Amino acid sequence: MHHWMDASHPLARLQRAWMESVLEAVEVETEFLNACTLSNAKVWSCLAGARSLADSASLHSCYHEVAKDMTDAHMARLGKVVELPEDFKQRLWEEI
Repeated sequence: MHHWMDASHPLARLQRAWMESVLEAVEVETEFLNACTLSNAKVWSCLAGARSLADSASLHSCYHEVAKDMTDAHMARLGKVVELPEDFKQRLWEEI
């Protein structure tokens, strides 16, 4: 076994910190894509309802709700994305 593969080796610890940050970034994107999927399903549900098509106020309300959901999801995503570099720096600092 190579010495650099030892979990206590600095390069192995740095690689672990980097991988943890990559996984967090993937989780952030997965959460956002899930919100997109749910919003898309909500729009299709509204469009599938014959009552919604006949009632423009109901359709408008549905679109407004979906737009709010997507705005909230996007803002949450941005907040988490801003935190990712700081979390990575903190992990690196802990490993040094």
